[in-house]
Amino acid sequence: MSAEVELPGGPPPSPYREAVRRLRASSFSRHVAETFGARIAVLGLGVVSTLLVTRILGPAGRGEYAVATALTGTGVQLGNLGLHASNTYNAGRDRRLVPALYSNSLRASFGACGVGTAAALLLFLLRPELAPVRGWAMVLALAAIPFSLAYLLLRSLQLGVHEVREYNRIDVGTSVLGVALIGAVIAARSVGVESLLACALVVAAASFAWTAASLRGYVAGKAAPSMALFRTTLRYGTKAYLAALFAYLAQRVDILFLTRIAGSEQTGYYAAATSIATVATLFPIVAGTILFPRLSSMTDPAERWRLTRRVLAVVSAGMVGVCALGVLLAPVAVRLLLGVVFLPAVEPLRWLMPGVLLRSANSILMNHFAAGGMPRITVYSPAAALAVNVALNLLLIPRLGTVGAAVASFAGSAALLAASLVYLAANPARRGA
Repeated sequence: MSAEVELPGGPPPSPYREAVRRLRASSFSRHVAETFGARIAVLGLGVVSTLLVTRILGPAGRGEYAVATALTGTGVQLGNLGLHASNTYNAGRDRRLVPALYSNSLRASFGACGVGTAAALLLFLLRPELAPVRGWAMVLALAAIPFSLAYLLLRSLQLGVHEVREYNRIDVGTSVLGVALIGAVIAARSVGVESLLACALVVAAASFAWTAASLRGYVAGKAAPSMALFRTTLRYGTKAYLAALFAYLAQRVDILFLTRIAGSEQTGYYAAATSIATVATLFPIVAGTILFPRLSSMTDPAERWRLTRRVLAVVSAGMVGVCALGVLLAPVAVRLLLGVVFLPAVEPLRWLMPGVLLRSANSILMNHFAAGGMPRITVYSPAAALAVNVALNLLLIPRLGTVGAAVASFAGSAALLAASLVYLAANPARRGA
């Protein structure tokens, strides 16, 4: 019998312990545990990849690689049209829509986004001064965009139909492939930014192919595009698109500013710090990934808010400890993982950790808003965070370098969470009140 059962006359359990008890009793906790375990495996493989790439390329090469991968990521954000969120939202509500959503996703990835990527390549070839990276690094970074986008959109369908186990299997399998390819490049003595980006392209293509195959049972013989459904999902997706774009740029714009203002070496130090800080976001990312389709299936706002509040309590309490350790152990982590040459990454890492805590809490609230129909706050708050980040990057990077970029990132995260809390206070209906 659980020790947390309330006995007559005994004290009630604390809100935090009650939140933990209820989450343990639901399938939500099982899915989170499975996904967290998979992400731990992916994290371990990612750490191996990051260490190999960072040690081999050095600060300047690591900076160029970070800018190239940021180019791919930015292309995915620009081309997704919010379909990643609307796919999960609509598939979770009605699985009969999956075949059309699948077909629409492929057309968006290799049709519209493919044309846009080709146009960007032509522009960069004609105006090389506009390209963030040049040569084959630019070509490979752009080529990965359609495959990465298709992988993102089809993964969102997997979540919508609750194929969590296959979702995790593909995540781990493609991470193993990535490490194996980097090892092969090292063994062949052909290590460089271009060869590593070629590995990333192969992984993106393989990830897409595997995910597409896993969904065949839902779409076989029925996968036909639907413009009517596309227009419907686009109304929801446009807000999700803008929200994700602003949030992504708010986290990546510091890399682009550092490259232009401080150079590749400083960018390399900062990229190393953000790589370690990103590790700390694993738990809230997993919780949000499983939370969103579950919240989307709920029609009662009060029930939706109760689950959100329980998850928020657990995530926030856990992240306080994680981020405190990150601040205290930053020198040890950098020295052990990256080597003494990357010790200049310690101070920006310390400034990034409080922002990680704030973004973790806000990510749970954003999933709550998105499951309730994507109100405008999901767009306004990351837009405000981006504005704060850009203004402070321009002000602080010339004076403080990588620390300035980290301070700007923290301020943007604070603006993001503050906007969400003000919205909740002003809209009690979002809490079922």
